[in-house]
Amino acid sequence: MERDVASLVDLRHRVATLRLPATILELDYHQLGAQQRLCDLNTFTHSIYYFHEDWGTLARTAFASLNPGGSLVFTLNGDEGSAANLVESLAHLGITGLTQLDIEGFIAACAGIDGARVRVYRLPCRIHHQDQPEFMVHMARIFLEDLCTPIPTAVVREEMRRRDHALEFVDKVIEIRREVA
Repeated sequence: MERDVASLVDLRHRVATLRLPATILELDYHQLGAQQRLCDLNTFTHSIYYFHEDWGTLARTAFASLNPGGSLVFTLNGDEGSAANLVESLAHLGITGLTQLDIEGFIAACAGIDGARVRVYRLPCRIHHQDQPEFMVHMARIFLEDLCTPIPTAVVREEMRRRDHALEFVDKVIEIRREVA
């Protein structure tokens, strides 16, 4: 499922190029009916931060779209590594509204869904700056944008300089599989 027109074009092209047996639905997640089973795989890639609702409700609604044996996959910026420590450092500088993501709470909400089996994977990733400090500032800003808190670039730039422009992520991938009855 995808609602963004540009993403749909790219996604359909990739599916065709790879000859995947997949159908891409032009649909907003909010259009899912409670009993509507549409897919074998439903993914949310670094996007749940932008939903203005309880993550448990989001997971239950998306889970309802799955056929038996289907999977719901969420990727989230991790709550560990230097990117997560960056949030703590900026909070100490007085930037308000920065909070660590409640990933454990989200996993618990997913585990509470009837008929769901939850698995969590860690994806460590270190970005090497290769003498391109502005690229590292850009990457840090992307991570911080997911927290929906505006932070001046100059503040991020200074903090990244202090950290020698090192940035590592430990993304969390949460798979929720619908049990086959």
